[in-house]
Amino acid sequence: MRDTISMENVYYNTFFEKSQLNQLKIKKCGSKRLNRALNSLCLSFLKSFNKMDIGCIISLYLRSSIHTENIQGRIKNMFFRRYRVLLILGAVFAILIVFMFFFQKIKRDELNNQLTQVELQNVRIGVGTSNGVLGTAIFGEINNKGDKIISIAEMNVEFLNEDGEVAKVHKFFPVNKFSFRESLPLKPGQSKEFGFPIDDIVPEDWDGTFTARLTELIFK
Repeated sequence: MRDTISMENVYYNTFFEKSQLNQLKIKKCGSKRLNRALNSLCLSFLKSFNKMDIGCIISLYLRSSIHTENIQGRIKNMFFRRYRVLLILGAVFAILIVFMFFFQKIKRDELNNQLTQVELQNVRIGVGTSNGVLGTAIFGEINNKGDKIISIAEMNVEFLNEDGEVAKVHKFFPVNKFSFRESLPLKPGQSKEFGFPIDDIVPEDWDGTFTARLTELIFK
């Protein structure tokens, strides 16, 4: 509304000034070239024409504003109709991503809670027989203090070098339902000893130190 009023003022002031200028020219010219009757007729014509012209211009401006708004609305509707499927798919995809991260967080929190109820005990490296092979091996015991049956337990072992840096990481499975030797699950309250040969696993710059921790549990 403010824009319309301001434009009306601009048009009115502009044509009013032009009218005054034309009237002044006619008055100056009238004393020299025109008689009084013709001079009066010209002034009346300019005044009436000026009022009519301002009204027409304001009307055209208001119509053009409304027409512009209609065009903008049609463009918006056309854009939505053309890309409606893409917009809907984008919204659905965004919602799925949010739910995916949400459920992953729930699953990760649940896993961390379960890992606190399963312990590795007396993990060591020594010479002995493991899986029917005599040699250097990693031994230990896994204890299920939770209330779920464990079908797979994943253990990460980090072999360190002289600088205390991780030279190699290897995964072992103290509980593995796919094992040909020991596929039994680990029930709540049970413990199980394990041993894995490492002669072919350890890196050349290994200094004899290591760390071991459980990283994944799959329940029956």
